[in-house]
Amino acid sequence: MAETIKNIAQVDFLRVAGGGIVGEALYGPGGECGPRFQPWFQLVGVRSGTARMDSELRSVELKAGEVGLLLPGYREHIRFALKAPTRHWYSHADPERVAPWMVDALHAAPPKLPMTERLGALLTLAEGCSAATHAGEGLLVRLIENLFLEYLRQAESLPDREDRLPPPVRAALDRIEGQCEAPHTVASLARAAGVTPSHLIRLFRRHVGETPARLLWQRRGGADRKSKRLNSAAPAAA
Repeated sequence: MAETIKNIAQVDFLRVAGGGIVGEALYGPGGECGPRFQPWFQLVGVRSGTARMDSELRSVELKAGEVGLLLPGYREHIRFALKAPTRHWYSHADPERVAPWMVDALHAAPPKLPMTERLGALLTLAEGCSAATHAGEGLLVRLIENLFLEYLRQAESLPDREDRLPPPVRAALDRIEGQCEAPHTVASLARAAGVTPSHLIRLFRRHVGETPARLLWQRRGGADRKSKRLNSAAPAAA
């Protein structure tokens, strides 16, 4: 008799691009996902509640503030908190589109790690990113890739490669992600990063796949849309 796959959740946002996925969902008390076959590399980050991820390879318990890594090629079953809702984010990466060195690093990485501010900032950027245009899809592909790269950086499983983000790009990204409401310009980001504006633009195109100005526009647009959703969901005053 075939097993019944359970997967009933409220999906808060979902972005799909270039064989990758990033999204966020809310499961009610006692919610489950599976049993299923996992074809992807998948990150699961618990914001509230708990998740137990059982697979043929291993079992991992996640609590709020932790991120788990699921590997492709195994059957798995995820069970969420029994007495409270569980909100979690997730991201998938297609093994066929992941570089061989990264496949090896992900298989060697620990099954769970603490959530970091940088992972949270990358998620916020992904939420505000639209894949409706070619440029937007390219940016979203890079953001999904960087979620997994950041997991590997935290796990210290990332090889010493020439294509890691250079310091000026990291400095500019930190300002874009952490201070999106500030009146940043490409010139001000370049000054903070210690390079010329033209050099910063070249670095961003090479390592991020987008210009700083475009990324600023995407980030601010995402923050504006999130603010509008919160305001529209607020109850009217009596």
